[in-house]
Amino acid sequence: MTNNNLNNCIVKDDIRAIIQDPLIEWEILKNKRIFITGATGVIGSFIAYCFYEANKLLDLKLDLILLLRDKNKAFCIFDDEFLNCKNIEIIENDILLNIYYDGKIDYIIHAASATSSQFFVDNPETTFKISAIGTKKILELARVKRISSIVYLSSMEVYGDIEKPILLSEEDLGTMDKNNPRSSYAIGKRTAEQICIQYASKYGIPVKIIRLAQIISSSASYNDTRVYAYFARCIVENKDIELSTLAQTTRSYCYITDAVIGILLLLLRGNDGEVYNLANEKNAIKICDMAEYLCNKYKNSKVLYKIKNSPKYPKNIHWNLDSRKIQKLGWQASISLDESLVKVINSFKARIK
Repeated sequence: MTNNNLNNCIVKDDIRAIIQDPLIEWEILKNKRIFITGATGVIGSFIAYCFYEANKLLDLKLDLILLLRDKNKAFCIFDDEFLNCKNIEIIENDILLNIYYDGKIDYIIHAASATSSQFFVDNPETTFKISAIGTKKILELARVKRISSIVYLSSMEVYGDIEKPILLSEEDLGTMDKNNPRSSYAIGKRTAEQICIQYASKYGIPVKIIRLAQIISSSASYNDTRVYAYFARCIVENKDIELSTLAQTTRSYCYITDAVIGILLLLLRGNDGEVYNLANEKNAIKICDMAEYLCNKYKNSKVLYKIKNSPKYPKNIHWNLDSRKIQKLGWQASISLDESLVKVINSFKARIK
């Protein structure tokens, strides 16, 4: 199996689709310097590769500065041509430490975040700090560098415990169980959003906040622990899908191409100091229903319920995001849930041949 998850035809087609999308005004980014945090994460790495390919295809002459915690992980994700590109600079630095950069920065995409539910439970203090303190350090960098724009990647989990299936606008925040260590992620994200808004108001930092649905990506690691990746791996290996809860939680989903187009749109045209939901509203589904859907489509797998009690599993909640605000900027989701899952399954199959 190849370690480079971005180096298969499905992922490359997805990147090409983003570059060709008419909504992105690439000329604005010509000769600019773009700073990306969390550059080895699923979204951060995908965005980095999009800029890299756009640079080659459109002759943008832009420079990428990639902030990441573990440089060794970059060698597993990016190919040698990418890593040796003269327009790409890699900085190995923990986001909780002071961040220094001597050169000019025009744009920042802040994608660094803890991502594993088990990590949230085992390391609640660090999870909170990565979002809250890490974001403050990036905003300080943005202030010093007088950047043109920054996008902070937040999460639908900031909505908290929404127990009724309603369409959530950007104002519909619910309560959170502060005694559950898993809430460290949601509370940290909500705190980071508030810090962004304060920096926009006090210092005029041109920050936009995007609350992302669960992003389904063809570039996800084969061993990714996210629900959709686990389901896809079971289908590829003809194994049963084991659910540790009744899986009644409803989540919004969005495919990586639609998500990246939305992120870049906000970077270039979003309103400073504002929050935007991003989700394919047609793709909201219960976790159990997604599992059943896949097993009905791929007959070699079935759903098994093996109930466990663990704080890493959130209680039954409903995160169904209303994306009308970002749609007013021209964004529309185009990839269905079925197409999203098929792309991941086929991408996984290509990697184990």
